[in-house]
Amino acid sequence: MTSKTRATFFAFFCLFALSGSASASMVLPLGLDRLHSDAKLVFLGECLSNSVQFDKQSGRVVTYTTFEVLEAYKGKLGSSYTIKQIGGNLPEANLNVRMPGVPQFEVGKRYVVFLPPVSKLGFSSPVGLSQGMFLVKTDETGSQVTSNGRDVGDLMESMPQNKIPSRVSDKLRAMPDKDLPAHAKARAEMHLDDLRSVLRGMENHE
Repeated sequence: MTSKTRATFFAFFCLFALSGSASASMVLPLGLDRLHSDAKLVFLGECLSNSVQFDKQSGRVVTYTTFEVLEAYKGKLGSSYTIKQIGGNLPEANLNVRMPGVPQFEVGKRYVVFLPPVSKLGFSSPVGLSQGMFLVKTDETGSQVTSNGRDVGDLMESMPQNKIPSRVSDKLRAMPDKDLPAHAKARAEMHLDDLRSVLRGMENHE
């Protein structure tokens, strides 16, 4: 085993041991229904801060990310929420730990976040890692759209039709051809209002 292989193996071992949310869902493509069912909390939030510290409880470098909670879709949340993830940069200690797949949040940007229950050591990376982090942005028409990088049709494919609002179903059917690479960007974004409707519909069916 090479040193690079050992380092990668160790990184994933730490992630499995510490996060509490590590499972096959980290690497397998997850549909929106699975992201929702595996999450304890789902919310739209704006990243307010990232604080990197050495965590005595786990003995690891960690990043605390605090969000202003703008809308809650699942679970009980206050006006703000903080998560702890493994990894981060501590220049004063000459430590820069980056774990494969662990998402990073940028201050000032908005995200729809799917979070599993907090682990015994206080960790809570998004469900499926980057799959559980939908960046919200404004498109060229001025509309708010969101994406986790995956094809929206694939995200919704396994969902029962009664959980998908009719206007969202209509948009899915009208999406451009999946097999054309030029359409990949358009197929990876959905309007925030549509995702909001789907998530609220899921809660009403539970």
